Amino acid sequence: MPVKGHGVLLSLICIRILYAYIPYTSKTVDFLFFGRKISKKFSARRKFDRIYRFLYNFRRKCCAKGAEGVNIRLYAVRLDRALGEAETAALAHFLPSERKVRSDRSAHTAETLCAYALLRRALHDRYGWEKLPEISRGAHGKPYFAAYPDVCFSLSHSHGAVLLAVHDHSIGADIERLRPVSEQMRARFQASDDVSFWQLWVQRESRCKRRGISAVSMRNGEMPVVPNERVFVFSPFSDSLAGICTDSNAETDKLIRLTVDDLI
Repeated sequence: MPVKGHGVLLSLICIRILYAYIPYTSKTVDFLFFGRKISKKFSARRKFDRIYRFLYNFRRKCCAKGAEGVNIRLYAVRLDRALGEAETAALAHFLPSERKVRSDRSAHTAETLCAYALLRRALHDRYGWEKLPEISRGAHGKPYFAAYPDVCFSLSHSHGAVLLAVHDHSIGADIERLRPVSEQMRARFQASDDVSFWQLWVQRESRCKRRGISAVSMRNGEMPVVPNERVFVFSPFSDSLAGICTDSNAETDKLIRLTVDDLI
């Protein structure tokens, strides 16, 4: 039987066989999708949008099927100096459209600029995306990609320290620079010292951010227990603590530390 005219059908059959019988570890998915760079090739042309969407959804199913799952990708940047004008302009290029049009200063701080540049870098590394998709926000301001519900992220910054977590399940990240805490605040959290306080704080904040609820509204009450929810607490920098909250079985990859120069 001639193959001509049956290429699409044969391709679908081959894909079905792959999905049914190949053990989908993260390495297998990387191999099949050329190190996750296939999205870069197809997203550049509008006429391939349907193909790209199909491959994106197929890859997502492959990752979900694998026993290893997809680990949580972590990135961090430390700001130890003021940004120059050229650096500020270069980083502002990576801001999402809804941030670019805002006139308030909080939308264009050095930490905010680095946070979104970090997000763009991470999505390029993981999915090959050249620019940020449109960002929507939940009832309490949690950002998410409406067009890509399985690409989840959480940004946090504190006194020059910036942290990003990217995962295929809901994720919450919080980073805090270690600094003195009042005795009243320590007593409120039943913390014996400043470090213990910040350990409890990043756990609480990351849990709120994963759930998309207001951390302010929960500070006077106990956090409700959620099944399978876990929090990783670690030190991204010598003077910082961070918490990563997830309800998946995934582990965290090794933290990727970048500089401002790496982001431009």
